Amino acid sequence: MFMDAVQYCAVARNLSDGYGTFWNPQFNLYNIHNLPAFSEQPPLGFGILALFYKIFGDSIYIERLYIVICLFINMFLILKIWQLFAKQNHILLNYNWLPIIIWITVPIVFWTYRNNMLENTMSIFILSAAYYFISWINNAKNIFALVVGGIFIYLALLTKGLPGLFPLAIPVIGFLVYRNTTLIKAIFYATIPLITIVACLGITVLIIPESAVSLKRYFIDRALLRIQNGDTTATETNILISLLTQLAAPIIISILLVWHAKRKHITGYLINKKEVAFLFLIGLCGSLPVLISGVQKQFYITPAYPFFAIGFALFWLPIIQPGLNKLINNQKLRNFKLALPTILFIVLITLLIVNFGKSSRGKIDIAEAQKIAAILPENSIVSSTPTIHSNWNFHCYLIRNHKIYPDVKNKLEYLIIDTRRDNIPDTNYVEVDAGLVQYAMYKKVKGA
Repeated sequence: MFMDAVQYCAVARNLSDGYGTFWNPQFNLYNIHNLPAFSEQPPLGFGILALFYKIFGDSIYIERLYIVICLFINMFLILKIWQLFAKQNHILLNYNWLPIIIWITVPIVFWTYRNNMLENTMSIFILSAAYYFISWINNAKNIFALVVGGIFIYLALLTKGLPGLFPLAIPVIGFLVYRNTTLIKAIFYATIPLITIVACLGITVLIIPESAVSLKRYFIDRALLRIQNGDTTATETNILISLLTQLAAPIIISILLVWHAKRKHITGYLINKKEVAFLFLIGLCGSLPVLISGVQKQFYITPAYPFFAIGFALFWLPIIQPGLNKLINNQKLRNFKLALPTILFIVLITLLIVNFGKSSRGKIDIAEAQKIAAILPENSIVSSTPTIHSNWNFHCYLIRNHKIYPDVKNKLEYLIIDTRRDNIPDTNYVEVDAGLVQYAMYKKVKGA
């Protein structure tokens, strides 16, 4: 599991155990930046996962359950948005599986869900907001939909911060594409969800005063600082390159399908051009703002890919529909289609059982942490060298899996070092035989 996700799971488990509060969650003794609370992200994602730990038990396998639930909820919401477009073209209902397949085969989408990133949770709120905003575009009298959409954006904001705001552009994009109202009205209606968000923030701060300090700590002290000064690597410096790379397969398929349509004189393949433009513009609104940040990691724009997937599906369908109809009318394939949900469910359960107890990343760190936990009880605080403290994978596994908290500032009874980088400590400590390979544990000499 990716380091960020392990870190977030550790925060959620601490919260479920009563270590920290919703508005002041705790990761370790110093919360990375010597802050009074963990402020790398807003608290809602941690709170939801902590609730899962409370209900289903304190196990790392609860995270896999959470991944599956998030995955199916996002699939359901993609289908609901697809059905909104099907109201104008009922034939689309026969192909509701197509956007799901395009979406889940985008490499970074699969990676994001496999690693239990916060984007999985935020996507639920973003897609919910998009559903209500698109519903309003279809029926401008439904002002209530804009309010509900604003509430969902507020929840996205409390999950992963500023990236959750991009659905606010949907009403304006709807005007630009469909021209079904005036610009003045479009701007007016677009302010309704924004006012809703501000109202939700105001009510939250009014009812829960400590939330103001928590939100300021994240949005002002952390988020703005990361936007200005975030460090990047050569592989994370241009989100546009990432976007084109992740969508390379559907882009190439689209080019081949257009070539095929022209060659076979298939007309009407641009029948959904307005809908495709509408969805692609939403996807770009979820991607391009990341360019202003100093940190541009590929999974940051995962919530934008459902809109690209639906757009590609609408673009492809007029071209591939004749061939698909032949396949669907085949009795054997029709029976397979009916059995497909059951087959997928069985495959999913089988994968969970086969992988139960297996770690996909950090096997050595997990094993070393387990050996240390065999000696130290839960909720132990152990001295560590700066090398250990900044080794976030190992650090996070100690906390998440065993509730052992490294302390880089104080000399306590036990000390952990990295044998590859750290020198043997002074004579006040003697080594403990813990069977460690990459690390070593020492115990303070009595009276030292």
